[in-house]
Amino acid sequence: LHLNPYAITLRGQILRLPYIVGVATAPEYRGQHLTRPLRENGVLPFLRAQGAAFALLMPINPAIYKPYGFELLLLPPLLPDAAGRI
Repeated sequence: LHLNPYAITLRGQILRLPYIVGVATAPEYRGQHLTRPLRENGVLPFLRAQGAAFALLMPINPAIYKPYGFELLLLPPLLPDAAGRI
């Protein structure tokens, strides 16, 4: 797990936020909630202590993180393929 610095503009203000990346679990261990201690006792309390209003996370499947309080805020834009289909 990595916390990369990231800046966004929200309502005209630049916010510096952590961007959580590099979270991965081997296929045979998925669904066992093995990263829960890291989130609950490590990274999320650390981010709160640092004053982070929120963190960015772009998972392959947002449903994975919903039980941990993460919410889907927007969908990525759909880009047309070579034939112009979306």
